[in-house]
Amino acid sequence: MIRRFIFILFSMILFIMPLIGVAEEDLVELDSEHLKWLEYRCSLPDGGLVLTGGMGLSGAGKETGAYVLCLNADRTVRWEYTDREKNGYTSAEEATVLPDGTIAVVVWDYPRKIAVKFFTPKGKRARKKLDLTKQCGTGLIYDITPSFIVQFEYLGNAADPEDFRYETTLYDWQGKEIARYDGLIVYGGYGFSVNGSEELVAFGQDTFYNSHAVLMKINWEQGSVLWETVLDYRQPETDTAVLDDVTVTEDGGYAARVQERKPAADDSYEDTNYLARFDAEGRLLWIRDMESLYRNGRLTNLFSCGGYLVMLFESGENESWSKGEPVRFLWTDPDGNKLGTTELTLRPEDFRLTRDRQYPEEEGVHRYPVLAIDRMIRMEDGLWAFATLYIAEKHDGDDAILYPSEDQEFTIIRIPEYKQP
Repeated sequence: MIRRFIFILFSMILFIMPLIGVAEEDLVELDSEHLKWLEYRCSLPDGGLVLTGGMGLSGAGKETGAYVLCLNADRTVRWEYTDREKNGYTSAEEATVLPDGTIAVVVWDYPRKIAVKFFTPKGKRARKKLDLTKQCGTGLIYDITPSFIVQFEYLGNAADPEDFRYETTLYDWQGKEIARYDGLIVYGGYGFSVNGSEELVAFGQDTFYNSHAVLMKINWEQGSVLWETVLDYRQPETDTAVLDDVTVTEDGGYAARVQERKPAADDSYEDTNYLARFDAEGRLLWIRDMESLYRNGRLTNLFSCGGYLVMLFESGENESWSKGEPVRFLWTDPDGNKLGTTELTLRPEDFRLTRDRQYPEEEGVHRYPVLAIDRMIRMEDGLWAFATLYIAEKHDGDDAILYPSEDQEFTIIRIPEYKQP
């Protein structure tokens, strides 16, 4: 849930409207009519995908039900599940594949109860659900892997804005506590864990204030640090740094974005972003200024693909979508040297939401399509992205941009890959 909010807040890219649209076979529109939210969670050994979210319900005694969608490797629907029980669960969150092939999915009715449901690869019930309500208390499940469950809890005083105490607890698949340590995923610090990793590799910042960027591997069986890399500041006036956007590379190492912040004029801050590579033991291999790769914008959604690194380029202009610009992806070699860009051309007519739904004209209300590319996914037939199309609303005299939940569509789009000349 938290990461869904983070993606919506920080990962929006504006939709664009050129003359030629994406090929039909390169755009998969999921049935989004009653879906409230949906996220890609994990891939199956046979190339299939597991996505989870919430389905809008009527006449079921609750507004939403936990929803699980399983797709085949060709992105056709294999099976889907919706919790329609009156006292059931309202949202499906994290998912993983256990060693025996069972699909485990976290479901909850926040803040009353939380559990894990288990499905066979064909969507049948695999075993009795694992109720984690008592273990979690007021905490939240952050991630699950084939070996353990990651939960965190805020221990600070909510009335004290500077009390940032968190505790992370790891459980096995019987709900038994394995280990416990101070920190929000990062041991003694604040951050996240690397998606799709069976180990606990954490990244973020070592403290809340005056932080340094940190990457570490945690012994999940003991709750201790196996190795840790804390990066020095590169800018002389930097007072805060964080490691973000971490991806596992094909050689078992890691690539990441490092963001440093330093005070600027008018009580604001100036950010400098770096692209960094680490080996499998967390040792820094190289780091370079992202401004040398692309100017007048920002690079996000870092992903390792076929030995290359690929990033989504977001224009710094708030309404670049109206100028017919394509979505651009920047590619580098394993050493961070720029190779080139690929472009994804889209238009409103390509999408069911903007093609079929009619919006009444309202004085002072401006509506326009926005596309958020949430995750890149490597599949058997190439690189794809899970993306959400929104219809944004902006009212005259109000700086806020609204994204009504009924005006959205969930899609999977092929990303054009870089080819060596």
